Amino acid sequence: MKQLDTIIAIALIILLPAGCSMGSRRGGDGVNVSVALDLAIERNDYETAQWAIHEGADLGGTGNGSTPLMRAARAGSLKIVKLIVSERPDRDSVNNDDGEGRTALWWAAQGCHADVVRFLVERGATVNVRDQNNTALMNAAQAGCADTAVALLDRGARVNDRAGFYTALVLAAWYCHTDTARLLIERGARVNQADAEGATPLIRAAITGCEDTVRMLLAKGARTGIRDNEGKTALTHARERKEENIIRLLRGR
Repeated sequence: MKQLDTIIAIALIILLPAGCSMGSRRGGDGVNVSVALDLAIERNDYETAQWAIHEGADLGGTGNGSTPLMRAARAGSLKIVKLIVSERPDRDSVNNDDGEGRTALWWAAQGCHADVVRFLVERGATVNVRDQNNTALMNAAQAGCADTAVALLDRGARVNDRAGFYTALVLAAWYCHTDTARLLIERGARVNQADAEGATPLIRAAITGCEDTVRMLLAKGARTGIRDNEGKTALTHARERKEENIIRLLRGR
């Protein structure tokens, strides 16, 4: 039955002319409106989402804990996010999580959707939300989303929080996001703060061969003599990986 619902909903959405409302197809068409809402979110189709919600689409969680609001936030569909929030005026609904700590804001940050982040915070979303591994800010840092990081930091995100093994700055450095790493340092991130494995941002940048990031971290005061839990420095890791340019930087040449 669910497969049939999906087929019908897809057919209605695809066959419906662009910009045409589905409002005239209320009732009697056998469509699972919750399926239609999910498809509308995937397609960023505001009018279909509006119709599905009007027809009673479930805005609560599914079996895996995900909600339409989370999925719309993850997709960056700001208009649909606003629509869903307007239908659930209770302030706490924006902080519903999937059972693992991930909320709509957490997903928006992972998807680099700064506009969605700003709106959700205005509606009461918790900025320092986290799951077992990442805070929302860590999501933005790992993805290199400087504008999203700014949106979170401006609204109270704690720059040195650690969830799981890492910090936002460690992740930005590890993934070679130099501009985002610089931003985090300028906003108070501790340049020599190690992660749970003893690796500093400099060590992580050296491991992944992020030459520009290494250069920036050194200019911001990163210490080269810190050893990780394996007893290795950034220079040791660079030598193991034959990163000649980084070796020269770390030696001060």
